[in-house]
Amino acid sequence: MHKGSMFDIIFLLISISAVMIVAIVSYLVLTAVTDNSALTATFNEAGVDKADNLEKGQDALKTFDLGLTFLVIMIGLVTVVLAAMINTNPVFFFGSLIVLIVMVMVTAMMSNVFFDVTSNELLATATDQFPLTTLIMEIYPTICLVLSIIVAIVMYSKTSQMAGFGAI
Repeated sequence: MHKGSMFDIIFLLISISAVMIVAIVSYLVLTAVTDNSALTATFNEAGVDKADNLEKGQDALKTFDLGLTFLVIMIGLVTVVLAAMINTNPVFFFGSLIVLIVMVMVTAMMSNVFFDVTSNELLATATDQFPLTTLIMEIYPTICLVLSIIVAIVMYSKTSQMAGFGAI
């Protein structure tokens, strides 16, 4: 079985950002198709209220807003719990510190990319439908920094009696 590494965290953070950008763009496309009256009339001529299905699709994409919030909270909790199960040596603290600095820089870049993409005039209306995502992406580097500090405290503050806790 593959053990996790700090690069998995960076990959995960980039993936979350990419998924949210795709969700916002998808919402924009569905809104444009739904608002186009010629397309709506064509859909309704077929005897099925497909325009209603497009609106349901918009509502489904809005669930990504709550989904990202849930995902970030759960990833944070799981990370802290699993950090308690890792046997570490304080010698590796400085290596972890370097990875932490790189991770905060990457999350700051992803936050900036998110806002560069969503500040576009076309995407601004769609971005308004995702307030929690916007808030999370705004404080993304801070969330990662605080979570990393908590994980470092949990990992490096264990006593020698707790060293066997969770050892596999």
